[in-house]
Amino acid sequence: MPARHTARPSRTRAIFWLLRDVTWPSLRRHRLRSVLTLVGVVIGVQLFVTIRLINRATLGTFTRTIETIAGTADLQITNGDFGVPEALVERIASVPGVASASGLVKGTLRTQHGALTIFGVDLFADQRLRETQFPRRHVHIADELRFANALDSIALASPWADQAGLALEAAFDVTGPAGPARLVARGTLDPIGPTTLFGGAVGLADLPTAQRLLGRDGRVDEIDIALAVDADRSATTTRLAIVAAGFGTLADPRDRNGGFTGMLGGLGAILGITSMIGLTVGSLLVHHAIRSAILQRRRALAVARAIGYRRVAVVAAIFVEAAGFGVVGALVGVVLGIGAARLSIDLVTAAVGVIWARGGQASVELETVDVLIALATGVGSAVVAACGPAAAAARLEVVTQLRGTADRSRASMGWPAIAFGIALCAAGFGFFATVARWSSYSIQITALAAGMVVLTFGYAVLAPVVLRVLVAAVRMIAPRRALGLCLALEHLARDPVRCRGTIGALMAAFAFVLCVSAFVASLGGTILTWVDQAVAADLYVSAGPDLPLPTALPLPGELEPEIAAIPGVERVVPLRIILAPINGWTAAIRSQPVDQFRFRPFPIVESIGADYLDAFARGDAVILSENLALRFGAHAGDTVALDSPSGRLTLQVAAIVLDYTMDIGTLMLDLGAYRRYWHDPLVTSFMVFLDADGDPATVRDAISERLSPRHLVTIITGGEFKRNVAGAIDGAFVLTYAIELVAAVIAGIGVLNFFLAEIVDRRREIGLLRTVALDRAQLLRTLVSEAMVIGACGGLLAIAWGWPLARVVVTHSTRLVSGWRLGFAFPWTMALAMPVVVALTAGLAAWLPARATARTPLRRLVGVE
Repeated sequence: MPARHTARPSRTRAIFWLLRDVTWPSLRRHRLRSVLTLVGVVIGVQLFVTIRLINRATLGTFTRTIETIAGTADLQITNGDFGVPEALVERIASVPGVASASGLVKGTLRTQHGALTIFGVDLFADQRLRETQFPRRHVHIADELRFANALDSIALASPWADQAGLALEAAFDVTGPAGPARLVARGTLDPIGPTTLFGGAVGLADLPTAQRLLGRDGRVDEIDIALAVDADRSATTTRLAIVAAGFGTLADPRDRNGGFTGMLGGLGAILGITSMIGLTVGSLLVHHAIRSAILQRRRALAVARAIGYRRVAVVAAIFVEAAGFGVVGALVGVVLGIGAARLSIDLVTAAVGVIWARGGQASVELETVDVLIALATGVGSAVVAACGPAAAAARLEVVTQLRGTADRSRASMGWPAIAFGIALCAAGFGFFATVARWSSYSIQITALAAGMVVLTFGYAVLAPVVLRVLVAAVRMIAPRRALGLCLALEHLARDPVRCRGTIGALMAAFAFVLCVSAFVASLGGTILTWVDQAVAADLYVSAGPDLPLPTALPLPGELEPEIAAIPGVERVVPLRIILAPINGWTAAIRSQPVDQFRFRPFPIVESIGADYLDAFARGDAVILSENLALRFGAHAGDTVALDSPSGRLTLQVAAIVLDYTMDIGTLMLDLGAYRRYWHDPLVTSFMVFLDADGDPATVRDAISERLSPRHLVTIITGGEFKRNVAGAIDGAFVLTYAIELVAAVIAGIGVLNFFLAEIVDRRREIGLLRTVALDRAQLLRTLVSEAMVIGACGGLLAIAWGWPLARVVVTHSTRLVSGWRLGFAFPWTMALAMPVVVALTAGLAAWLPARATARTPLRRLVGVE
């Protein structure tokens, strides 16, 4: 220490001098360990930022899609995929208070260059609304009259046309709901408005052309309405509702954003909890790294204390160091988080598009608030992780350290520490127990996340006890000739507390792997079992490869008798699924004939009686999925309100059943009642049941031959359908699989960091062992054995923590987020292998520093002090 430090400095100067003369030289001397400490913060913040950006971008893409397509429309009239009569546009335009009304058709065509989303508008109608969506100066059509008169004209987004190699007047083949057709590119679109959606694969056609291609003869998907500036909105809305009654639902297009928020809320909550676990693992790594650094600096800190530095200055310097790691780690984590989000957003939105709703191309944008939250998160987690090491530094025995006779500091693992760990675990389970008592969804999610974090630290505090028990057990079976293993066990038994942070990180990371595996297994097992019970068919006939969900392209209902007439077919069950507002909440309406419910009834939770299907068949009652009933607080015998093209319906709840069609909830109607209320003859999918002599392959070929080329259909077997369902589940949680890998990497970094610190701190001890007892190979085996025992302990704790964590997530969190009741399936095969897997991971992570130490010359090891 410089002589000028002998006078007691001011607190600010003291902190600065400690950072300059103690902290900074130590960080420079142990660069690799410092970098690995930083990595703990980086990865934790990166997970947090990535998931935050993905959640916002996923919701934002659907919001932007709705607002871009709607343009400046004040109101819209829609009727799901079936649409509303085109003739209604003139009637709407004549309503007092309406400035403009325009019909729009939109849909997807298949081309050899990929999917193409087309918009159909009346090029000769009032263009005030369309000017905000497709401004004329950005629509380049050389001969508008020829374009409109030819029923094969289309204007293509110029970037997509260039990519596909389609010049003006180029013809190309497409396939849509109405069958195959050939189009000619007779115009281009600048990348403005809707043209920027769906990856730029967008085309504009005259309304009759789009109607023909998409099977919308005489109908439009929506009518966009602009109100006059001086119009009384309330009175005009009332008049419009009267005109639209029986044809479609009148609503503000921006209100649909709330429906998407609800639909994607469950996925966002799960990913949010996942990021919290990642931050916790990172905090454990930072805790261990700073604790190891303090132990190595204890003599320098003792000198500083002896010449006048107060405890508060030492503690403050440690917190400043931790905050520095937090700031740098957060900034790097933000950069990596943006990159990870942009790499994975397409996978997430594709999975969302298959299950919930299709949107445009998602855009990941970083906002100032994201950086501020990342900084707060990184600094906060690092500072909290430094609390323990800072308290230990404040308690250093100055005289003992200055004598140079102090043994390496060993934290006590007595009953107070054990009681503290048990108290943390009890507090974590207490958070779980209180979740149901809160009425606020955000508080419930917060309580769940808090319980997980507190329990993680509780188990980490108790980790040395488990390690000590494991060491005692291994000692009993370890052969005496295994010198390396015996020395490793001896060292771990002397100071198990030193391994707490590393074991905690291993535990949390691999417990998370078990939790995700249990969740996916429970979700997949429950849904596939339900498919076998309630919706299993021999064949499924759809317009495309998508699952029969609201996102799937529909088929005409009149195909039913054609399919039923094919030899080998016993029964054909048409199924229709749409999204609709129910009691102010966007949910799925599932419609099928009542006979199918009699043939394969859904598992009943409660009903109005044994004859509940009679009321359902009359169209006077509905069946609710349990998760939707839970969301509404509804019971059998209650009523539910939903808006239909025929007006508001108030129907009785005939039964509540287990249904796993969608996590947003399902309302079931008899297909006849649905068509009566919605005037919609379309079908999402046909479920085909074969007779005893029917061969699935033969019948599939016959259906395909009968329907083509008029309709391009996809026909899959029951087994293929189940595999598609399993694939959709995996796709929805594809991001969590990547996070599992990240968690394992974090755990490996923790072990590597631990042994880098251990080897530096134990160099003299290692040198003496090399001198009197061990050769290089034995030393390598000793260090690797020590790492493997630590890993095995982390694996055992991963099972002990992973099982309750998985059970809470599957049986409690999932019910809170989606309302689904899942059967709990824990991956015991994976769990039983976990101690071995984690031990091998830890051994592999420790091998490099152990090998480097084994090759270090003896004079450097012994002469380190």
